[in-house]
Amino acid sequence: MQMAKILGRLPACACCVAAMLTGRDATATSTTTRVTAEQAPFLEYHLETNVDEFAALDLDQRSIVARLATGDEEGLTEARMVYSNGRVLDDDDEIPSVTLRDLSVQAGEQLVNSSTYNTFVDFYGGYDYADQWVMASFGGIATGDMFDFDFTQLEVEGRAGYLGLFLF
Repeated sequence: MQMAKILGRLPACACCVAAMLTGRDATATSTTTRVTAEQAPFLEYHLETNVDEFAALDLDQRSIVARLATGDEEGLTEARMVYSNGRVLDDDDEIPSVTLRDLSVQAGEQLVNSSTYNTFVDFYGGYDYADQWVMASFGGIATGDMFDFDFTQLEVEGRAGYLGLFLF
């Protein structure tokens, strides 16, 4: 019985935490308030970098998986748009400055000194090997020299399955 009382209070507690982090009145703050890293100083600690764009990539990944679950060409096209451009929810939302494709394409610049990354580059034959693989799957084409995998032999459902596996 005591646990039920505690669990019943959780939404109110979340509201109070959001109010504390944003400096707003707890009665005016809803549990759906989105608090960005810049708005949420914690005990006078302020982040030096903005991690919101990178945190939103998880939502992009979930959005892609949901679109792939349709198993049709439209879902595949929408998933490709999210992979390349990120999600845009409303007209007021800004276009994301970091996308999943950006991470894949720019990995060579960021990880040039990583022996683990270079092992993958040597095996797959290019610094943008992950992007080549994903784009070949989206387009239903062969990967060429890279691991020689031919997505032309798969229907939409099969290509979506490979992309879903890659994104998990």
